[in-house]
Amino acid sequence: MAKTRREFIKIVLSLFNDDDFYTLPVMDQLCFIKLIALAKSKRNHIPKKTDRLKGLLRLELSPSDLRVMLARLKKRFRNFKSGRWFYYFDDYSDWYDDAKPEGTLPGTEKEKEKEKEKEKETKLQFLNHVHLTETEHQKLVDTYGLSIIVQYIERLNNYIGSKGKKYKSHYFTLLNWLNKDGVYKKKEVEAHHTGKPDPKARAKVGKLIHETKEKMK
Repeated sequence: MAKTRREFIKIVLSLFNDDDFYTLPVMDQLCFIKLIALAKSKRNHIPKKTDRLKGLLRLELSPSDLRVMLARLKKRFRNFKSGRWFYYFDDYSDWYDDAKPEGTLPGTEKEKEKEKEKEKETKLQFLNHVHLTETEHQKLVDTYGLSIIVQYIERLNNYIGSKGKKYKSHYFTLLNWLNKDGVYKKKEVEAHHTGKPDPKARAKVGKLIHETKEKMK
């Protein structure tokens, strides 16, 4: 608690050296200091709903006046931003070393980046039991060839279905099986002869991917 007080005092004192802060109306200055304190108690998730925020700040302002003030503060201080549901400070974690924000805030650029990462990690379902990301599947196809991977996906699917076996990663399971069986990599095969991918195998995998994407819609 004492450390938190020291950190808060340090933040407020730093404002006194900020020319932008002194050009604000007194009520704006008071509101900004309260927002900094509120960021600490709310883990940098400052409620955006005007009525609730008004009660937390305890300022004698109408909802419309508060909204105008917040817009003014956002324009003046670039580190004070808003997401879809919350206001937040960009440099919050620099202020409070022992209380970094958990996760990312809704509606922020960080959240969007996180969502993109989740999309990249989404796994497609092949047959009934095999799950691979598009990247994992493409790596296998590029390394061993389409027809080989179709066979091994079917093999893994049948094994899981019959034995009820669970694997942490179907991608590494397939790699392990391919290595144990001594399957030649695509480059090694092409070094001996040239050949076109099996069109039936390609069509089969294409159909599986299409069906999986339809299920995900």
